[in-house]
Amino acid sequence: MHLTQYPHEVTRMTNSADWSPTIEDFIIRKQHEIARQQARRYENIGLLAGSVAAELDTLLRCLVTEMSQARDLLPAEDPAQAHFSQTYLIAEQAAELCSQFLDCVNGCQASTHLE
Repeated sequence: MHLTQYPHEVTRMTNSADWSPTIEDFIIRKQHEIARQQARRYENIGLLAGSVAAELDTLLRCLVTEMSQARDLLPAEDPAQAHFSQTYLIAEQAAELCSQFLDCVNGCQASTHLE
């Protein structure tokens, strides 16, 4: 029994001259090729999304730090304090969402590499 590159293509052969590929063999091979290309595309999209999320996370963390420092410079009774506090909370929530997304992306990449 001869096993080809694809696990489902098992052909009984006494010698290589007895076998020739069929249309079905070509179709199956093409389907596998398309599936591999699709998987690579999804992986690339995931890598891009992870990179964008990492950059956004960094920017949001910087924004949170700057907002905190600016808020600390204002007197407690300044009307802008409420705006700084609200903006700080929003930026902090957005940064947390980015961190959760990055954890998910990193978990997916780790499980992909283990397979």
